[in-house]
Amino acid sequence: MDKKSNSVIGVLDFKDAIIGDPAIDLATQLHLGKNFARLVLKAYQDQKGVVDEWLWYRMKKYFVLRELRWFYFALKVENLVEFEESIRKIRRSLNFTQLKSV
Repeated sequence: MDKKSNSVIGVLDFKDAIIGDPAIDLATQLHLGKNFARLVLKAYQDQKGVVDEWLWYRMKKYFVLRELRWFYFALKVENLVEFEESIRKIRRSLNFTQLKSV
């Protein structure tokens, strides 16, 4: 919610959210890039979210695992288009694992 214009500027989907490691949910923010993930983590920390020294590391690992899950799905349903897209996404996610920190 944008306080200045009093309008919705984004919607987050937490359908897979669980009580557990926040890095699972925060990892998806990497789809929009490192800078966006950095902003989300800052906002999360500003709202009293715990950002420990291992959060970025766990986010990167969950990001790769998420893409591997879709790769498995594409294989299972024999969807060639999704399979090729999954390979591209896995390569991209592995590049994120090389990032040092937010």
